[in-house]
Order: sequence, then C-alpha cells, then structure tokens
Amino acid sequence: MRPLKWLLSFGVVGAIIVASSFTLWGCGGGGGSSAASTPPVAPQNVANITIDSFNGNSAGNTAYVTVTVCAPGTTNCATIDHISVDTGSFGLRLLSSAIDTYNADLLSALPNVLTTGEYLAECAQFGSGYTWGSVRSVDFSIPNTDEKVSSLPVQIVGDLEPAPSTCISQSINGLMLGAQNDYTTAANFGANGIIGVGPFPQDCEVCSEIAMPSSNGTSDLVYTTCTSMSPSTCTASEATLAQQVINPVSDFAVDNTGVIIIFPSETGAGTASLSGTLTFGIVAGNSANNALKSATVYLADPSDAYVRTIYKNTTDTESFIDSGSNALYFIDNSITACSGNASSFYCPGGNTSPFNAGGSSTLAESATFEDYQGNNGTSVDFTIENINLITGWASSGLAGTGTASQFDWGMPFFFGRSVYTALTSQPTNAPNVIGPYTAPFYAF
Repeated sequence: MRPLKWLLSFGVVGAIIVASSFTLWGCGGGGGSSAASTPPVAPQNVANITIDSFNGNSAGNTAYVTVTVCAPGTTNCATIDHISVDTGSFGLRLLSSAIDTYNADLLSALPNVLTTGEYLAECAQFGSGYTWGSVRSVDFSIPNTDEKVSSLPVQIVGDLEPAPSTCISQSINGLMLGAQNDYTTAANFGANGIIGVGPFPQDCEVCSEIAMPSSNGTSDLVYTTCTSMSPSTCTASEATLAQQVINPVSDFAVDNTGVIIIFPSETGAGTASLSGTLTFGIVAGNSANNALKSATVYLADPSDAYVRTIYKNTTDTESFIDSGSNALYFIDNSITACSGNASSFYCPGGNTSPFNAGGSSTLAESATFEDYQGNNGTSVDFTIENINLITGWASSGLAGTGTASQFDWGMPFFFGRSVYTALTSQPTNAPNVIGPYTAPFYAF
C-alpha cells in the first residue's frame, strides 16, 4: 500500500488508489493469529506470515505478521498479531485499540517523541485512506527471531482523535476518494497495524526540512507538534529523521539490507488461507537463507524506487512491487469493471450471472517487467479472475484499475515466488551494496 509520503519524499506526482478498505468477498478462512496457527521457524531471521480472514476484517490478499512492542527498557509488552506486511510504505503503525486489547496498561507507558518540547504527531496518507495519531517510542521485536530495535519511533493510530480536518480532506480530495477512510479500527484498516518495509528507510525525508511538503501542487499536512494530547493544539512541523516513523528493518543491527517474501502458488479462484515467510536481510551468494542466489535483480530508480512495466504496448515508467496492495493495479479499458463497492476492480465476463455471458470470466494476461533503465526485460504471466467467482481470502486473480504510467504489482505477484526488496541506506550512510548491485532494487 504505497503511501502518499512516498510521493512527498521523492518528488513523484500523482496518487495511487490501492488496497481496498472493505471486505471483497464473504468467504470463510479462519481468523486466528498467524503466530498461533503456524509453528515457529528455526532460522532467527525468518518470521511466519499468513493470509487469512482476520475474523472477517481482512480486505483479502493481506499478509500478516506478529510483532512485539514494549515500553522502552521494560517488560511491559504486548505481542500483537495481524500486522499487515507492506513493501510499499515505511514504518510501524499500530492501532491504539489493538494495543489496549493485548495490554491495557501499555499505551500510557509509551513515551511520546518530543520535538522542541512538544508532542510529535503525524497524518499519514495511503492510497485508500489515512492514519492519524501520535508518534511514540517502543522497544520493537519480531517473535521467534533475533530482529529487534530499541526506542523505535512508531505511529499510534487513533489515540489523538479527531483527526485534523486538513488530514481528512487530503485523504478525500487529494486522493479523489468518495468517502472518509479513517484507519482507526481493525474493521477499517483490515489489520491491527501495518509494518512498512519498503525500499527506503525514511518515512518522509523532505519533512526534516519542510513543515508542509508539496504534492500535486498543494501543501500537505504530515508531521505536527502538539502542546498537549489534544488535536486542537497541533500545528504543522518539521521532524528530524531520527524522530520520524521509519522502516524498522533499516535499524536492525544485522539483516538490515532488505526483506524477502515467499508464498506458495495460488489459483485465481481463491484459497481460504495461505502461509508464507518473511526473511530479513539480503546478501550476495548462494548459501545463506537470505542470499540472492539465482534471482534476477531489477535496479529501481534511486529517487523513487520505480521500475518499468510494458503492458499491451504501453510502458508504465512508475511501476513497483507492493505487498500492501491486495491486487494488481493497472489500466486496461478493454476489461469490464466490477459494479457496486467493488468498482475499482476488474470483472471479466460481466457483473451479472452467468459471469461469462459477455466473454470469459478468467483472462490470461502478461506484461514485461524491466528495471528502471529498461534492462532485464522479463515476461510475467498473470490471471485476472472475475471477483464474483473468488471464494477465498488469498487469490492470485485479483486485479483492479490503476493510475496512468503506473503498474502496481500487488500481492498476487508474490504467489509462487521469492520476492526481494532491497533497502537503500540512510542519507548519511554509505550506499547499500549487495554483491555487484546497489540498492534500491527488487529481485525475483
């Protein structure tokens, strides 16, 4: 789920409407914690991830991981499941209601991040809504691994309500959505939180110098300082990189070069649940469990991490791989759009049963994936399934309408592949070089 701040940080114009906030299909699929449903894995840099119904809250095709957060330097902790894994954003964002569910005493013990003596808060814009809340520090870890960060800045969503009107209007008007999509509940968010592990460490690099950075010709509210825990006291502010909500992988002591997501293959008709792995760190060679091995590397633009996709003779120069998008998103006016609240998705064969009355209800398509310079062109086959025929929470056939010049390789792309996302370094650090390749890059 690529956030608007991806656009703010790296100067890209436009917005991407992705990741639905409503349940796409009403099938069963189990709502238990991924940590409870799969056994711990042995390697200490690998976490189990699962796609399931999240008790009916999932929007479908959402990969979940479990995280542990503690008040810094204490054993006052909460282990929270169903955190969405997102290679299209940066930083950990947790619902305040989810924290309270797992440990009612924890939220009040989490220290606020302060700037000039005032509380720091954030309005984070995503393709289908926004998160608003304070920035606080936690000791963070991934259960059953060695991965942890002390005093990590995270966003607490829903602890500082109501959101400023500017934050809400950006979500509705700036992203051309027809309704307010506030991610203050699990039902709206489709998760208990989101962990952004995309190719940049920074949440909003430009925000370290500009209080309200520009996007699409307008100034946007991102970080604010608040004189009290009341939104009426919050005003736009700069935030240093150390204060911002950042990609936690970039702060790991080791295994900090990127992530690898592996899921088994899945048919377009859908599966009730699906289990995979999230591996931390990317290294050169063949022997380690996080080695590139024989994967083909696709260098991404250092300024925005875009690559290229050629689909039906159109070159989408702002393409990307995004586990937080629940579908493949691209423009194809020849495919029938779905109706009702699924209108942003494709329904080949039509919207009235029998769904193949106007043609096939399943389409086999392909596109050419390239690096940002047009190299390493690789043909990628995919299937588009009529959403009315999808019967599971994991489906490789989910696809929807996108934005000009962009091809969003969402969760269906991850099925049956090992997908690498390599992180670039902090601005003050040496470049992240893995073998002969300098990040950011994708590989599969």
